Amino acid sequence: MAMKNYSRDTSLGFKPLLMSIALALSSLILSVAATALTVTASSDDGHGPENTIDGDLSPESRWSAQGNGQWIQYDLGSTKVLDDVEIAFYKGNQRVSYFDIQVAQTSGNWSTVLSGGASSGATTALQRFEVADQSVRYVRIVGYGNSSNNWNSLTEVVLNLIGGNPPPPPPPPPPPPGGGLDPNQPPSGNFNLNKWKLTLPVSKSYYFGSGGSSAAEILPDGEGSSDTPINDGYTDQAYFYTGSDGAMVFRTPLSGGATTTNSSYVRSELRELYNWQAGQSTSTANWQNEGTHILEGTCRVAEYYSGDPQTIVGQIHAKNSSKALVKLQWDGPNKRVRAIINEDPDSGNPFSLNFEEVGTNQFSYKLMVEDNKVTITVGNTTRSVTFGQGRMSSKWDNHVYYFKAGSYPQADKDSGGVFEVHFYDLKVSHSN
Repeated sequence: MAMKNYSRDTSLGFKPLLMSIALALSSLILSVAATALTVTASSDDGHGPENTIDGDLSPESRWSAQGNGQWIQYDLGSTKVLDDVEIAFYKGNQRVSYFDIQVAQTSGNWSTVLSGGASSGATTALQRFEVADQSVRYVRIVGYGNSSNNWNSLTEVVLNLIGGNPPPPPPPPPPPPGGGLDPNQPPSGNFNLNKWKLTLPVSKSYYFGSGGSSAAEILPDGEGSSDTPINDGYTDQAYFYTGSDGAMVFRTPLSGGATTTNSSYVRSELRELYNWQAGQSTSTANWQNEGTHILEGTCRVAEYYSGDPQTIVGQIHAKNSSKALVKLQWDGPNKRVRAIINEDPDSGNPFSLNFEEVGTNQFSYKLMVEDNKVTITVGNTTRSVTFGQGRMSSKWDNHVYYFKAGSYPQADKDSGGVFEVHFYDLKVSHSN
């Protein structure tokens, strides 16, 4: 934090008083990152602007955009006095980055307060850049590449303010779980499961007494081996049931069990059956990417295997591809939720988009495919990719899709642990 020295030499002997005043004033300087109510950018490569206010200096937690003039902008919500700006640069110890700093009191009326800025090229830590103290609401950093290429990549930005308002209070806690769900009902009494089938973490032979080594499935409308359809009262305290708060519980013990095709992991997970009719093959119950297709869920990870705390709570999967288009993965109580996206349906080449850290608290997500655009929302953060643009292959346009939701642990199925995911809301919509 900048500590301004307001004292000066004087023949009148007032220096101690002035130093006391200086200390009082400097104590009003606020080191602010997350008080920026919104952070936006001209573009990004999948490493979004919100990564610069998460307090994380690791290389993957960065904003990156290619080309001269790309910018990242912070809206403080109201006018405050800016003292200086601290910036941490991706690969800051390997190259020099070039930039300007601009400010505005009203959107669009920019003035440059630091022109021709350059990083030291010697550190990945925060570096302070002094600007003239002035009232601002918006702060923009405009990038002009670096000494190696024309990429602009920042891992963290801190805006040091003089006086101003203290950080806003934290948002109110979410409402208690349940939301009117009836704990005395089976999952189908609280959720519409007419177009879903459930995959269990054990084999058909183990669960039904016959059927082979593939994973057991519970289908709707009286289909399959189960006496009770999933949409008409099915429940099993070992794998799928209603919790004491009314949640739909997916429980996945890591005690051996049966996997599915192209996977070495077990799961308690729903698979969407789009426009499926009883008597048809569930493998044909898929939708084209044209139109708008949305999966929305609210859930929390209530129990997890601490040795490898990763589980997928939502997916967009392509038929006839071993690579999921999107896997929404909870990575542990102290890490952010991330979406793992495959660039190509044949070769994969996955990359991640990071979202919010939710711990074991309830959180909401939305996975949407609208024509060739995939949009992912977790909490208040939204990211998107488009087939045939950036890193995404246009081959995805040739596939049909289905949603999945539940608990799909990415941990050794023989580890002896257990995962339990509670859902408080789950719905799907399709429109042309």
